[in-house]
Amino acid sequence: MSQGKQESEDFTQVINEFYLSTSLKDVSIMITISKSKCEDSIDLRKGDYYKFDSNMPDWEEYIDEKGDSFYARIVSIDLDTKHHKSIDEYYNKDSKIVDGYVKKREAESGLI
Repeated sequence: MSQGKQESEDFTQVINEFYLSTSLKDVSIMITISKSKCEDSIDLRKGDYYKFDSNMPDWEEYIDEKGDSFYARIVSIDLDTKHHKSIDEYYNKDSKIVDGYVKKREAESGLI
C-alpha cells in the first residue's frame, strides 16, 4: 500500500472516530435489574407503558454475595437525531468552551 493511500485511510479513520465521539457525548445508559427474568412481550392493556425493542439484549444472570440470583441488562439510548456539522464548527464551539473555562479560572484566581 502506498504511503499516500495509507495516510488517506488513516485520515478517514480519524474523522469517523471523531464523528462517532460527537454522537456518543449525549447517549444515555439504562440499566434494568430484576429478581426474575422479565418477559419482553408487554401487554399495554395491563398498564405497561413501554414495549421492548426486538433488538434488546438478553437478560444476564448474576449471583450476589448471599447466593441469590438476579437479572440485569444494560442498554444505550440515543433519542436525538444527529446532524453532523463541519469540523470547523465543532472546533469553534469547543474553543469557546475552553476560553470561557480559562477566563473563569483566571477570574477565580485573581489574574484578571
